[in-house]
This record gives sequence, structure tokens and C-alpha cells, in this order.
Amino acid sequence: MSKKRQVFHIYVDESSKNDTYFAVGAMLCENKSAAAIASEINQLVASHQQRPDKEIHWKEFKNSSLLVPLYCTVGTTLISFTQNKPRRMRFRSIIVERQHIIRDRDNGETMEDVIAKFIFTLVFNMAEQVGGSVDYFVYIDSPDGDERSDIRTRSSLNNRYKTKFNAPDGPFKSVKFVRSEASRLIQATDLMTGVIAYEMNGRHLAPGAALHKRKVFADMLAQSKLTTFTVPTKHYPPQFQIQHFDFTKSQFTRFQPVMNPQLDLLD
Repeated sequence: MSKKRQVFHIYVDESSKNDTYFAVGAMLCENKSAAAIASEINQLVASHQQRPDKEIHWKEFKNSSLLVPLYCTVGTTLISFTQNKPRRMRFRSIIVERQHIIRDRDNGETMEDVIAKFIFTLVFNMAEQVGGSVDYFVYIDSPDGDERSDIRTRSSLNNRYKTKFNAPDGPFKSVKFVRSEASRLIQATDLMTGVIAYEMNGRHLAPGAALHKRKVFADMLAQSKLTTFTVPTKHYPPQFQIQHFDFTKSQFTRFQPVMNPQLDLLD
């Protein structure tokens, strides 16, 4: 009898696509861990006196005596899942400097098409790191609110895998666009990706920077044991990684974050 293959989920979202830097983030975890993480977030939402369907979103995060502790707790809990053993998930983000993007406007290429290329790269690299002896189900935040299967991306991922590893079959079983309100793990990816792009774009130093977002950012950074989210991570193990895309070299490298030394509202 053949051994049952492990099942992994990959959840993907982007943040700050109209800023100087945008980020694409992905969370990878086994299907059982995915259910456990979603349940943990639901319990945290309930414990902070929020309705069960309360969504967690970095961009829409508003100041509230209840929401700030909730976001801090959810954010640090997610980071801890990548740091503390037994680790429940891996997270990886690609940071892209927007000014270097050249869109093929003559053929109707949109910003969503550009982002899709980085999503492809991120998903493939995460799966490649784990290996092809498991099954992958990929869930991408729907850019238009429409939930549907992305057969083209699934086929492309499998074709690349079969070509690179000379394999008869690809490990990607499904790629779907889902609404964030339907997935706690998409929301979790949104929060982690958003806080990285937030610091990379220097929003924590901007005049009038929202103190509630600075608080969540500071707590999540402290939990990560990093000094900043603006520097590519190279440490092992690979459970939490930030990478920078260099168009001139087509590889990951470091570039300068947006800085504003005039104001620091936490001082």
C-alpha cells in the first residue's frame, strides 16, 4: 500500500501595490496546521469581544481600544508560529521596487498581471523548498472579489516543476482565487505582508503616522527577533524570510527602504 502524501496549503496576498515598494507574501502550512491556525485566530477574535466574522486586514485596520490589542495579539501569535517549536507554518515575502516595473501596456498588461508573476515565483520557490513529494493547494486573495479556479497558473506551476525536475507529474493540485472574508489564512497573510510593506515604505516614520499601526508593527517586529523588516533575511531555519527583488540582476538582494528621520512618534 502506497504511503499517503502530505497535503500543504499556500495562502498568498499582496500589499501596497501603489507605493514605492510593494510586497507579495505567502504562508505555507500543512492542512491540519491551517485548520488549527484559523481556529486560533477565531478564538482570539472572540476573546477580544468581536463578532465571529470580524476580519483582520492591515490596510483597513482602524484605531480602537479593542482592535489594537486584538491586532497585536494576532500579529505576534502568527510570528510565533514561525519562530517557536513546533513551528506551524512558514512565511515568505518578496519586496519589489515599483519604479522598475515595465508593463506591456500595448498588450493590455495590468498591475495585477505583474503581481501574478511574482506570486508564481513565490509559490514555486516555497514549494520547491519543501519538495515535490507532497500535494499543494494554493489560495490567492481575489483581486476582484470573484472566487474561481486558476487553471492556467496551476498548469504553469506543474509544467515548470516537471521541466526542472524531470518529473512525470506536478505536485500542484489546485490554485484558486478566494475572497479574504472567506479565509482566515488569507487575512493572516495580509497582516504579515502588510506590516512588512508598512515599514519598507517608511510609513511608521511619516508625519502623522497612526500610533495604533505603529504599536502593532513594533510588537510584531519584537516577536520576530529581527531588528527590522527592511533587510533580507538569510538566517536558518527558513520559516520566516524576506527577500528583495533586483531587476538588474534578476535575483534577490538588498535595497534601501524609504526613510524619514524627521519624526518618530514612538519617542
